[in-house]
Amino acid sequence: MSERAVPHVRKFLGQRLRALRRQRGLNQERLGDGAALSGKFIGEVERGVVFIKRRSDWGYTLITPVEKPGRRVDQKGIWNETTPSCALRLCWGVAVLCASLGLADPATAFELEPFADFNSLIGKSTYSALGLTVGQGLSEKWTLQGRLTFSFLTFQVERDHRTVSAEAPAARPLLGVKYEFTPDMSLTVLGGGQIKETRFFGEKPPRRNDHGAVAELEFDAMVTSTTALSAAYNYSWGDETHWSRLALTRELLTFGQEKHTALALGMEAIGTVGRDFTEERAGVLLELKHKPTETELRFGIGVGHFSPTSGHGVAPYLSVNFSRQF
Repeated sequence: MSERAVPHVRKFLGQRLRALRRQRGLNQERLGDGAALSGKFIGEVERGVVFIKRRSDWGYTLITPVEKPGRRVDQKGIWNETTPSCALRLCWGVAVLCASLGLADPATAFELEPFADFNSLIGKSTYSALGLTVGQGLSEKWTLQGRLTFSFLTFQVERDHRTVSAEAPAARPLLGVKYEFTPDMSLTVLGGGQIKETRFFGEKPPRRNDHGAVAELEFDAMVTSTTALSAAYNYSWGDETHWSRLALTRELLTFGQEKHTALALGMEAIGTVGRDFTEERAGVLLELKHKPTETELRFGIGVGHFSPTSGHGVAPYLSVNFSRQF
């Protein structure tokens, strides 16, 4: 675009924005609040003083909600997304996941492992998740694996001497491989992406797009016939979050019919370093396992440290995890 044409484009965009704003009964301040911009800046855009150069970041937030019928402004001046773009991306991810698993021998039965997770650092953060891991053997040692997880995170952080509450729903489709070094030792590598939106209450902008790539590593091993070691790490580029966990459990006793049920006691350490907060946890684990069905129920309790936060950053935590293989 030539320099001579730029003023005309600015004027046209400004006039178009003013017409659409008035059509919807919004003043400049109201529109600015919805786009996380000042009313003064909106006025400069309408007069053609500034030019919207691209359709991402603030430019997408400013123009698209007015032009797109799938969006609206609520009574608080916050843009609400009503179009199914996230749902479409999620369906695309699931389709790719299923198609990739189908590349293996379709006559071979899938290994299915549904799981559920809940953990809370009391008064600081709460995380819950539901998911499904699907595996299909490629050889004696290699397994093609896919995982789909739906999660919901809430937390409270300290910003500008006040407490801000936030929530973050997410969907994470991943695909990778599992390699068994021995029947008692394996490494799983997964990669994919996440669809995630973090919502801040009372903040501007009220929402943040945290979509991005994700990588996960998992290592499991039986150190002895009764002692299990588990290590996991994942990183999400969208919200710049590192998460890691190390757990060690030891089987104490077996009971039930033919002693198929085992009780184990152990320890775990968990660390999270992200864009919004940092969290460290350490505690004890109590694990119940039904060996024939590989059903596991795990309880954890301990203490954790959360920052930034108002007051004392140390709090108790509890966790419940469930998984079963089919």
